[in-house]
Amino acid sequence: MSTNTEDGPSKQPRLERTVRTSTREVLARLNTGVQQLIPISTYRRRRRPEPPRRSQVGSARHRTQPVPNPVTLIPEGFATIFRPTAEMAMNLADCKTAAYIFGHFNRIGEILFRNGAFTMPRGVFYSISPGEQLHPNVVRTLCFLAADAASKREPVRAWFLPCSFATHVWAGASPSEMDVAYAHPYMPATKTLRHVFIPVAEPDGAYYLVLIDLKDRVVYSLDVCRSAETVAQREALIDKLVIFPYYG
Repeated sequence: MSTNTEDGPSKQPRLERTVRTSTREVLARLNTGVQQLIPISTYRRRRRPEPPRRSQVGSARHRTQPVPNPVTLIPEGFATIFRPTAEMAMNLADCKTAAYIFGHFNRIGEILFRNGAFTMPRGVFYSISPGEQLHPNVVRTLCFLAADAASKREPVRAWFLPCSFATHVWAGASPSEMDVAYAHPYMPATKTLRHVFIPVAEPDGAYYLVLIDLKDRVVYSLDVCRSAETVAQREALIDKLVIFPYYG
């Protein structure tokens, strides 16, 4: 066992000389009261740290650092047409997508979504920005994505139809015509259909959503632009959508 000199750390006892000896000999000297190595009054053994209590161990084990909102990871100097807010509760993938779509890349013609002949350039997505008039093709894209996801679930219980569906029903299109236009991918064959989602686009740029619950035989109209001037026409359209025979 060795000890330090005066040049050693201040925490160790100060000795006039360095003594090297075996552990057995040190124990023998201590047991016989011979204090030639280190006076007992100045010798202090380092106490081992006490293990944490069980409650402390559990709390430390499950303690997690707060996760920053992904919105804060978008650099402040990054110029965007639209910047997400913390209240949107977006995850990191959502923030990356928003940054790519709405960033100032000067490529408004870049195609970001394609379904057959239907394409969605970046500039159309810019209409999502607050203060802009939402483009109908944005709603159509959302309906296609929702319908595609619903068709992959077994059994199929929901249809998500584009805005043009309501327009064709209002114009008096027959079920056979609607079948050709919307059977794929919006209306897959199913015997367990319960919900039909139909967004409606008004000429002035307003939108509202009609939800038909076939099981409970209830119709919901989610309309934030409802007014006394539009009630009659909107209720007439909803009546036509409800009695449309295709989905029973």
